[in-house]
Amino acid sequence: MALLHGKDTETTTLLHVIQSAEASETKHFDLIRLELDSGRELILAAILDDDLDATGRILEGLQDLQGA
Repeated sequence: MALLHGKDTETTTLLHVIQSAEASETKHFDLIRLELDSGRELILAAILDDDLDATGRILEGLQDLQGA
């Protein structure tokens, strides 16, 4: 079961993704890249594991770089 891939982006809500994650017993790394009507791009990532501390620190570092 993918958390993001194969989902209908018109009807799937964040709540649906969270509920799927809650129901899953396996690790997930799911990434989708969408082109918006405005021409801009959006990347969504869903990562599910028992301990995401290191992953969270890496992503927070990337977020800090974006703000620079």
